[in-house]
Amino acid sequence: MELPTQPDEPVAVTDLTGNTSPESYAGYNLLWSDEFSGSALDNAKWGYDIGGDGWGNNELQYHGTENASVEGGYLIIEAREESFGGRSYTSSRINTKDKFSFKYGRVDIRAALP
Repeated sequence: MELPTQPDEPVAVTDLTGNTSPESYAGYNLLWSDEFSGSALDNAKWGYDIGGDGWGNNELQYHGTENASVEGGYLIIEAREESFGGRSYTSSRINTKDKFSFKYGRVDIRAALP
């Protein structure tokens, strides 16, 4: 993947190959997974943090629902340089709050970042 020459050029993640996670581990039972096989985020599994209060780390973006999508088995969260809610950028922030929790275990994630 080639990085942009100017910081304001959009970056597209085009290489969606990479590591895979095993579907099982000795001594563990799978409790929860999401393969993003639908056409939208599964609201039974995921919720959104909406707003731009920084959540303690002075984030520069406003979080909404419009910047998250599901396509071809991938969750896509896009950051955009655009003014909204008193912030210079927009993005999405998702979580499983009040939808799933566990005390001990293992969490695997596969992600591609520009």
